[in-house]
Amino acid sequence: MKKKKNKILVVDVANLAYRSYHSFKGIQMKFDETSFYHTGIIYGVFKNIFSLYEQYKYKSIMLVFEGNKANNPRLKHPEYKKKRGGKGSATIDIVNEMLLIRNIASSLGMLCVYPGRGEADDGIANLSSRLSRKRRNLIHILSNDHDMHQLLRHNVEILKNADSSYKPYTKETFLK
Repeated sequence: MKKKKNKILVVDVANLAYRSYHSFKGIQMKFDETSFYHTGIIYGVFKNIFSLYEQYKYKSIMLVFEGNKANNPRLKHPEYKKKRGGKGSATIDIVNEMLLIRNIASSLGMLCVYPGRGEADDGIANLSSRLSRKRRNLIHILSNDHDMHQLLRHNVEILKNADSSYKPYTKETFLK
């Protein structure tokens, strides 16, 4: 009998939050004198995660956040993303939303990971490399970042949004 693979979801939270900002209508909620939350971001992140959980029945969900601010090239060099064109290139402040997402995710038993240096991509690469060593694991990476294609392996797939659902993008798909 063939053993069932452990399905693990690894989420690039900042990437999903930025997509949610542009995809889900929300309101700015004021929680105190200095804290505002865009509800569309929070709703979009958890809607996607819960939808994927229903579809794939993950054994584990890991949310990867941006690393240490002092070592993060995106934060050290603010012009880094501004030179790219397109709808998603504008920088928005999602610090409050990310803190709330982390607190909610932790309360739900999801592992929240912060790479010590660099961006979330570095943490995702490290996690997927370690987890994929065990052949019984199937890792799904939720990120639109094209740099993630270098992580594709026989048991590492990227989830691509297709027809309002996510489909695995495999190493074989990439090679074709």
